Amino acid sequence: MKRIVLTWVIISILSVLPSCLETNKEISLFNGLKFELNKGEVVNYVDMHVNDKYTRYFNNRKIQIPLFKYIKNADYEIFIGVPFNTTIDAFIQDQLKNQDFATTKITYDSISCYKNSKMDNFYIVEYARNYSNKSLLYIAAISNSLELSDSLFSMSQLSNRIISR
Repeated sequence: MKRIVLTWVIISILSVLPSCLETNKEISLFNGLKFELNKGEVVNYVDMHVNDKYTRYFNNRKIQIPLFKYIKNADYEIFIGVPFNTTIDAFIQDQLKNQDFATTKITYDSISCYKNSKMDNFYIVEYARNYSNKSLLYIAAISNSLELSDSLFSMSQLSNRIISR
């Protein structure tokens, strides 16, 4: 009997071990949306320091965008928010109204808005997109490297990291 139990325990451990060793390559958001993680990115707890940084750089306008997920890498940070009680059109108007001389690029269409700017020696990207007219998603990223910002956080790169099912 002990041998059967021991064999069952070993088989159970061996069957679970591969899934424990795998790293999450995507995180669930809401309404079937997922965000693909790159190597070295870790989903972290939103503490007061993270929330203060998010508010300072991104959530300082009339549109409410509560912070939903925070992703940290050694070289950059990603903030994912859920715009509250607004539309992509209102978001675009807010971005256009609040642009300043440091804004290098604002691109928008009927479903998305992308803004690239510089503040306090940080390169800042903001991206919002409407999914199926039911889910407005907001992604913001901050890095001190222009090369990283341009390569990892271009409009197409951010769009490609969102998985809609």
